[in-house]
Amino acid sequence: MYVPCYDLYRAQLGIGNLTANNAEKFIWEWVDEIARELTYMPCDFDYIWDEAILSLKITEGGFLTGSGYVINTVILPPNCTIKDEVAKKLKQFARSGGRIISVFRYNPLLERDSILCSEIDSLKALVSSSVTISPSSQISLCTRVGKGKTVYMLLNESTKDTDVEICIDNTGILYEANLKECSLKTVSTEGPFRFLTRFNGCELKVFVADKTGQAIKGLSAKAAERVCHWIPGQEVNGIEPFNWSIQLPDKNEISLDGKDFPDWASLGWPEYSGPMKYTSYFDYNSDKPNAVLCMPGLHYHAIVYVDGKEAGRTAYKPMN
Repeated sequence: MYVPCYDLYRAQLGIGNLTANNAEKFIWEWVDEIARELTYMPCDFDYIWDEAILSLKITEGGFLTGSGYVINTVILPPNCTIKDEVAKKLKQFARSGGRIISVFRYNPLLERDSILCSEIDSLKALVSSSVTISPSSQISLCTRVGKGKTVYMLLNESTKDTDVEICIDNTGILYEANLKECSLKTVSTEGPFRFLTRFNGCELKVFVADKTGQAIKGLSAKAAERVCHWIPGQEVNGIEPFNWSIQLPDKNEISLDGKDFPDWASLGWPEYSGPMKYTSYFDYNSDKPNAVLCMPGLHYHAIVYVDGKEAGRTAYKPMN
């Protein structure tokens, strides 16, 4: 997804001269609308701008990134300004087998080298994705490719639970990763993989397609040693802090019981977007070097500190 930084800057400078009756979208609105369509197709994509285009090497099929991935498609939002040197590099990209998609109208410098997409929702027919989800939902995709294996990370960006059918166009054996237990469960042994699953609100699911066809028996011994299983209510090296407090943006502190973390709107900060600091205290008297710190009341991204040192980060559930 091409980000026209020059047009963004120019629009910001002239925003005070626009009237309320101006019907044309801002350039960042086009970028956001196209990105939203790609996100919930779902399609694995990234943003690219002039400096990146000029620095990337051309390989068969497109641009070669530093991590070894090949960018095979570049999408241009409407009304974007492209410098001559960038247009020249994009022409080389097209000749190497890469595709350029122009949304709504051709860019004058790349008219003969690009495909016209007249409607944003028509991108589905032009941009291939190895994962399809039905019914349509707010589930986004991120993939990572290794030796014989592809990892699919699917995130339900909605707070609502949803039941969907997933089709993954791959071969070999498909596993679902249990992020809480650090284990793998076989989903299917024959691709393309089609199955039903349920996403909780804001839940991340991870699937691994192994093209080698050799069953993965489990984690390595070293990885297993680092995993501490804890069932609430049992004395199994687990810690669930209580008597929490939260520091609000105005520096006031409110006590929490740790079982129910209220949303920020109920605390009087419905429009606030930023970090808040939660604090709790506990004693750890076990002779075991590792423990599971459980915070079931958390809902989203957190950075956890123990005795002032960062102990870990978690982006989505489970919060263990």
